[in-house]
Amino acid sequence: MGLEHGTEPGSSHVLDRLAGYFSGALPVEDEQTVEAHLLHCADCRAEYDDLGSAALLVASLPVGVLDEPDRADDEPDG
Repeated sequence: MGLEHGTEPGSSHVLDRLAGYFSGALPVEDEQTVEAHLLHCADCRAEYDDLGSAALLVASLPVGVLDEPDRADDEPDG
């Protein structure tokens, strides 16, 4: 099953708006659309849950970890 259409006739998935919804950056009308869709669509709800899990993991990292260069790039090949 693809994520092109929602479980309700005529509805569309809201995957392109989940990050904005999660961060609170959506306009109120879009936020309400996403909320209503998540009530009926297990696929989008699962994606939203995964987004929340990823955000918690990133938030648990020590400050500055994401700013450090990848040390593996500094090692010579071979």
